[in-house]
Amino acid sequence: MIAVSPVGGAPILQRILDEMSDGDMPPSATTPPPGTASAEAKSPAIKRLTYDEAVCILSDPSSAFNHTEPVVVEAADKEQFERLVKLADPANDHYPSVETFVPGVSFTPNGPIVARCVTTSKGGEVPAALIRPGIAAANRFRIHIPWHEDLLTTIHAGSYIPRFLASLDAQNEGGRFYEELEAHADLLLPHLCSAAVPAPVTKYVDGRIVPLLLRHISSGTDEFFESLCALTLLVETQEIDPVLSGLLYRFVQHFDLRSPYLQHSENFTFWRGFKQLARHPRFEMISGWQSRLAPVLQVQLHWFHAEEIVRVLERSPRSYSLIEARLFRATNWYHFPQDEIDRLDAAAERLFPSLLEG
Repeated sequence: MIAVSPVGGAPILQRILDEMSDGDMPPSATTPPPGTASAEAKSPAIKRLTYDEAVCILSDPSSAFNHTEPVVVEAADKEQFERLVKLADPANDHYPSVETFVPGVSFTPNGPIVARCVTTSKGGEVPAALIRPGIAAANRFRIHIPWHEDLLTTIHAGSYIPRFLASLDAQNEGGRFYEELEAHADLLLPHLCSAAVPAPVTKYVDGRIVPLLLRHISSGTDEFFESLCALTLLVETQEIDPVLSGLLYRFVQHFDLRSPYLQHSENFTFWRGFKQLARHPRFEMISGWQSRLAPVLQVQLHWFHAEEIVRVLERSPRSYSLIEARLFRATNWYHFPQDEIDRLDAAAERLFPSLLEG
């Protein structure tokens, strides 16, 4: 409830929640990481359509098809697939409607009229809208589908892309998944870690995605940066190291050391992305990560954002002098179960032996 409330992204509130003892809050279900399903989660049902069934539904305006599960369309050959693509064109959609003749006398240059026809839409989606994602996902022939390109980029993308990814997942073909990512990476990558997309679709994310991430590492908005950081958590092999380094560079470059103003105070997606990046098991494998991250503390930051960076820097013995300097200047203005002075003191005590060994 708090996460979806207007104050769900407030860092102070999040810190209070993080530091509450187990006895102060009711037990909650553990949220599985992206790409995994809970023990009780069931695989979504799949609606498989043969070529003849798909043609029948697309050809008959009165056909009823309201399945919400992922659709898998099986096309026997290229010719049959091309026919499905033509039938599924949105230009051929027939929206269910009701025609009503309303009595009324009026006179026109062509004579009197005693009634007029009123067409009222019944609302809802046409069957073709539910089948189109499955058809596009089944494009093993690499045929250009104009309506697929349009649906990925228009106002319909919000509903079309999750269904399309779900159909790709249901087909269980990693090759098709990466073919689509290669062709539409900028459109599909932000959706891979979206709550609207079934978690199993990320089962295909492995080292093969690294070249795509590297090409898009500096592009997009801060929301896209967050998506990239979330995707890196799904790859724990050495191949992901250049991506982690590039994302850390992107994070650091967002700050202006010469600016006297607070920076990125309300940019919640940006800071969430950093948290996910720092959580990666290979984050500390980034070359010189401590010396690259430490200068960010020189810019004007809210205290809670500065503490987030300090918590990461505390992992490195090279941060000992920085931790001691902050401990010397630290003052507690907020009351938490564990205050910042205690945190810094514990970190310095932990890092000092490692510093001597190094």
